Formats: sequence, C-alpha cells, structure tokens
Amino acid sequence: MLYISGAYEGAGAQEAGLYTADASQLRRFYELRHEKVLASVEFRQQNGSLNEAQAAALLKREAQLQTPFAYGYTKGFSEYIRAHTLVAYLADLFACILCAPVFAGEVKTGADAVLKAARHGRMALARAKVCAALCAASALYAAGTAAIAAAQLAFSGTDGWNAAVQVSSEGALYLVNPVNMLQCEAGAVLYGYVRCLGMAGVSLCFSACLRSSFAAMAASVCILILPEIPRFLPGMGVLRQLLPGNVSTAFAFIQGEMFFDVAGRPVPMQVLQLAVPLALALCGAAAAARCWHRRQTV
Repeated sequence: MLYISGAYEGAGAQEAGLYTADASQLRRFYELRHEKVLASVEFRQQNGSLNEAQAAALLKREAQLQTPFAYGYTKGFSEYIRAHTLVAYLADLFACILCAPVFAGEVKTGADAVLKAARHGRMALARAKVCAALCAASALYAAGTAAIAAAQLAFSGTDGWNAAVQVSSEGALYLVNPVNMLQCEAGAVLYGYVRCLGMAGVSLCFSACLRSSFAAMAASVCILILPEIPRFLPGMGVLRQLLPGNVSTAFAFIQGEMFFDVAGRPVPMQVLQLAVPLALALCGAAAAARCWHRRQTV
C-alpha cells in the first residue's frame, strides 16, 4: 500500500490523502526514493536528531527493503489502523476503571477487615486478584480487536494483506519496516495489547496503595493522559513516545524510522515501545501484590 500525502506536486486528487501520478512522475521511482531517503537522513544528522550510529542503522534497514514493491490498494486499511488505535486507547481507559477497585474496593465494602483476620494465603490471594484483573483487561481488549477484525474480513476480506507498506510525508518517503499490510496491522494489535496490560498494572498498583477506588482510578487516568503534557515541553519528545497513552505512537510503531541510544547502541523504537508498557505491567502487578499483602499484615 502506498499511502501518499502530497508526495507529488500537481498530482490529481482521488480522495482524501491519496493522489495519482502520471508515468513521467513515476520514472526512476526507486532511485528517487533512495535519494530522498539519503537526503532525509543527512538533514536529520545536520539538525542533531540523528547521530552516526542511528543513521547507519536506518540505512541498514533501508537496504533490507526488497524491490520492486508489491503495491496494491484496499480501501479502508488506514481506517482499520486508526480503529485499532482507538480501541487500544479505550481499552487503556476501561482497564484503569476496571482495575481500580480490585484492592481499594475492599476498604469500602468491609472485606478489608475480614481479610486482615486471615492467617494464610494472603499472597496467593493477591496473585489471584492480579491475574483475574489482567485477564479481564485482556478480554476487554480482545473483544474490541475481534470486532474490528470481523468488520475488516466482512467488508475487505484478505485483499492487500501481502502488499508492501510505505508512508510518504512532505514529499519524502520515510523509512519503514520491511513488512506487509498484515504484519503492519498485527504490530498495531500487539502494541495496543501491551499498552493495555501496562495501564492495568499501573491501575492495580494505585489500587493497592490507595484506599479509595476513585483516587486509584483518577491517578491511573492521569498517567494515561500524561503524554499530552510533554508535547508542550522542550526536550520531552522521547518520553512522550515511550508512554503508553501516546496515541500517535501506534503510527510511529508501524513506520519504524526512529532509533534511541541505549548504552551507546541504536535500539529500534519499537523495542522500547513494547518494553516500557510491559515493564509497567510486570512491575505494577508485583508492586500491587506486595503492597496489598503488607497492608493486610498491619
């Protein structure tokens, strides 16, 4: 799929965001594309957004793309990607609401005092509560994803799943992962699911530390909307890209042109975008179980 946004000056518009180009504009397409890639990398090196190691990693990824591209067009693919992004954000929000009363709700219902009287099995009960909450969040995300998949299969079928994916912006083709449309969509689903687990872990942690379900929910939602704050602060772009609540990160995850320096080595942004929410899920769940167990022994 070639998703073009004003890539060819004077091209005729077919529909929103898609343009046609005659044969003269498409001559030397692959050579011109490679020249644009080199120019983009050079420009980003000059403005300091890329260092030599990152530039080398980008060019190595560029060399992995096989030509000619098997382009096709399936109407609605970009809408399906946006739908997965929306489902992921809504699942994050509902995970915050769903997991908030898992531990904090015991105080209001009076079950807290009953559990304090128990002598055995507190940690086992804490693990069971965490697992149940994560399973509920997973089921919530799976339901939304299944609805999108059913609609896609019903209206579009499997057409275009093997087509290459390229993204163009401001006349320059950006580097992407060497993936097809199906792999691209699967990546968006995976990233959304890990995000959902991350926010569930955060909400569980607040639920165990706070004695109010509303306070736990409010704190979790604040973490969810936190990525909207760094966008107004200088030098916070990296943090914003890694936080689970960043909606635009799903598109950057697909595009795959960014690398971060970790211990002096360029690491693809997708690796960190999966690692950060997964770490939040694991650390949040572990902290929730330990904090709740400690509270029951007091």
